[in-house]
Amino acid sequence: MKKIKTIALSAFILLASVTLMKAQETQIKFFGQPEFQSQKTTKKGNYFPNPPSPYPAWKDSTFTDSTKSVFAPGNFVLFITSQLSERVSILSENTANIDNGTASFQIQRLMVRYFVKDAFSVRVGKMFNPIGLWNNTYNFGLVLQPTIQRPSIIRASDNGGVLQISNVGAQIEGDNITKARLFYRLFVSNGNGSKSLTSNLKNQYAVTAALGAEPVEGLKIVASAHLDEFSAKRPNSAGVTNKKGGSALLSNVSIAYMNPEKKVEFMGEYYYQSTKFDSLGEKSSQGLLLYGGYKVTNKLIPYVQYAYLQAGTENSTDFYYAGATNGVQLKINDITLGVRYKFTSNFVVKFEYNFRQQDQIFKDNIFQLQNPKLPGYITGDKHQITTTSGPRIQFAFAF
Repeated sequence: MKKIKTIALSAFILLASVTLMKAQETQIKFFGQPEFQSQKTTKKGNYFPNPPSPYPAWKDSTFTDSTKSVFAPGNFVLFITSQLSERVSILSENTANIDNGTASFQIQRLMVRYFVKDAFSVRVGKMFNPIGLWNNTYNFGLVLQPTIQRPSIIRASDNGGVLQISNVGAQIEGDNITKARLFYRLFVSNGNGSKSLTSNLKNQYAVTAALGAEPVEGLKIVASAHLDEFSAKRPNSAGVTNKKGGSALLSNVSIAYMNPEKKVEFMGEYYYQSTKFDSLGEKSSQGLLLYGGYKVTNKLIPYVQYAYLQAGTENSTDFYYAGATNGVQLKINDITLGVRYKFTSNFVVKFEYNFRQQDQIFKDNIFQLQNPKLPGYITGDKHQITTTSGPRIQFAFAF
């Protein structure tokens, strides 16, 4: 039944796209991005919560999974824009994928824009949260994105991340204000876990605001923040449910220089998030991403990307990121070396080697992993380290 619904919905989208072609200035783009990935996984440190003894057990051992390789179709993206009138335009972005034989379909963005002037426009519908730069610069058609994957700090919750990168609501915006080319965004949306009247238990909304400038062509500087609310007994993006609800404030500062006419390109973003749950107290996390590339030629661009995430502090767990286990801190270091070759503007091949280390820290004051009164007890935090590494290649195209 699920496959039938997916096929029917896909057919409807395609039929709608044919109809839209008759509209004024309609553009339709299809994106594909098949990939091949090989990955080796090494784990050190094992936590056994329910051993035969009365105390949880810890074992410092290392085992390596056999290297795994896979071909993946990647997302198939349908991207439609249409200028309905001088002031009204629409945008639709939809993705389809097959994962382990199961087809999936998602409406990533679907919105209408009413343009008044450069300094003021209104958007209504489902759109990207205006947090940071990367999240709003690149869509799901990865011909345009400089790397194969998003940095781990800003991945969507269904791709190993925790950010709510898109939402449904209304946004006012402005661009190219004064000689400094100031721009702003103010987005009022449903928020985390609030998708209908029945799920919006607090009559709550999320607010995202961004203020930036482009003083030089291609150089953008922005500060942004996202304030969200959690309903009681409703899970957040990390799947954590709390009894009384809470709030989260995500702040960001970003700078990027992505001028297609210049050889050097870079982007840097810093995120800081504090979460406050009525029944759990206040927690915090932070993350960083850095990207740099150099155009050897207009077609050949080597690049490097680094992402860091620290979920929680030395003394407290951030339940938004690390789950509901008290006393656990999470650190992720992710570095990617890559090169992309642009055959044409609509066909790009990217080759990367990725190294990712995840350190899950079990705090000693919470996890007494054996009877501390017995001989041989080792004090100190316990580290469960998972390391993955390997190459991947992507063929990204648009037609």
